[in-house]
Amino acid sequence: MKTMSTIRKGKLSDISVLAGHRRLMFEEMSRLEGKRITDEDLTRLENAYSECLKISLKNGQLSAWVVENDGNVIASGALSIIAWPPIPGDSTGKQALLHSLFVDEKHRRLGIARQIMQAMLAYCRLNNLRSVSLNTSRAGQKLNESLGFKIDTTTMRQYL
Repeated sequence: MKTMSTIRKGKLSDISVLAGHRRLMFEEMSRLEGKRITDEDLTRLENAYSECLKISLKNGQLSAWVVENDGNVIASGALSIIAWPPIPGDSTGKQALLHSLFVDEKHRRLGIARQIMQAMLAYCRLNNLRSVSLNTSRAGQKLNESLGFKIDTTTMRQYL
């Protein structure tokens, strides 16, 4: 399917689609990984992300990108700027966290995810964000590696 799509920065008016895409992303990842997420948990996540977007898009701590095709948003991704202690090679005290990358199933394998990732990385370079991280699904790992991401962490997490 040939697609004529355009990428643009996300706006406050895109919040419902951005939150919906994040929900769909987690829904799909859980299905592919054989995990179960309840509809209640997904709804709570979608609502919380909507609230996060309302604040973070306004104050500049989060930027989003959407891809439109024939007036419909078919893909999106976001980047959060987080305070981060200086580390060797990056004393800026901030880090970019790329997240919430989603492409509608009908539009996959057309380079749209790469287009969003490249836009986010260009934004990072322009804004002197030297340390860029993301959590990847198995489906996104090859793309992320082709863009220069490497698994180099010993991060551990506990949910309280």
